[in-house]
Amino acid sequence: MTPRDILDHALQRALEHLSQPFIPDEAVAQRIELICRNEQNKAGIRFILACSLAKIDNPLVDIRKPYTEIEGTDTYSGRAYDEQYIQSFVLAHKLPCRPTTAFLTPAWRNNNRILTPDLVISGRPPHLYVACLQLLTDMQTGHVTSADVLAETLRMFVIIRNEQSARMDSLIASLRTRLKTSPQSSRMGRLTYILRLYF
Repeated sequence: MTPRDILDHALQRALEHLSQPFIPDEAVAQRIELICRNEQNKAGIRFILACSLAKIDNPLVDIRKPYTEIEGTDTYSGRAYDEQYIQSFVLAHKLPCRPTTAFLTPAWRNNNRILTPDLVISGRPPHLYVACLQLLTDMQTGHVTSADVLAETLRMFVIIRNEQSARMDSLIASLRTRLKTSPQSSRMGRLTYILRLYF
């Protein structure tokens, strides 16, 4: 399968099992949810998507080495996977994710060390980076599969996207109710349009 096929397959798995997590280990599942739901920093999730995709595409790489500057034959370019495959995928499916690569953020920009849990990465919030590093090790050691992490991440994304859509629909319904008796009710169409742009 090509990387695009892998992403499509993972999304299909997620859509077919929205109510059932793929990760039996609760600690690992919580790490993924923490990364997905973090509103302060969305770079971590693009980082995990790119790394897990690379590991599925080429099982011989060390998922903890997403920089070609790291020594060894098992390195890869996480940024290339992010920009070539993840970026268009999240935009096409309107997933709640940052629109640009994670590998341009200060914390993930340049590293020439293996990304192990003991590595201290400067960034906020700190627990997000701790979760990302541990998740890489979870996949590299075989504690969880990269395919399940990718599917679980996309499952969480779809859940979050649906929650956001439901909140927007509720807000629009509330505005409609308030404006029905208002002389400004002609503005409803414009307000609905603006809300859909921002949510």
